[in-house]
Amino acid sequence: MLIGVPRELLDGETRVAATPKTVEQIKKLGFDVLVEQDAGLKPVLKIIHF
Repeated sequence: MLIGVPRELLDGETRVAATPKTVEQIKKLGFDVLVEQDAGLKPVLKIIHF
């Protein structure tokens, strides 16, 4: 099963639906995770490795 993490489109919205830690946990459960390009670039987590 594939789980997608989109970037937010609303002005001023910087949150994302997942963190690197939660993506790792989801992958350990056997799911594939697709993260949209530039998702999470504006929040405190500036460098994200999925």
